[in-house]
Amino acid sequence: GIAPAQVGTEGLELLGLSEMTRQQGATELDRRVILYTAQSADGMPGRMRLQVNWHGSDGQFISTQIEIVEVGLEPRTYPLLAVAPTGATQAYVYATLPDDHSGRVLLRSITVAGP
Repeated sequence: GIAPAQVGTEGLELLGLSEMTRQQGATELDRRVILYTAQSADGMPGRMRLQVNWHGSDGQFISTQIEIVEVGLEPRTYPLLAVAPTGATQAYVYATLPDDHSGRVLLRSITVAGP
């Protein structure tokens, strides 16, 4: 799970590769917009990776969907249109720091926009 020290009253501080933050059925998420709300946690602009890993009914990984966004000093919402590949039954939603990023990002929330 997510280390309690990472979670504060303002949200989850991303520290490199974060734990999964949301699991959902692929059909519930397909063609829906995932809304990530985040901001810098150290007063410096940074980057965040929005990611969905798609898995089949047998639990096998099918594919991933990744977008890198620039995160500013003020809270902002970053959308990602989720598109499930053929055969996907589960979606694992992540928010992480990109591999080459050493800054700090505060993830305030992840929600799914209404239909």
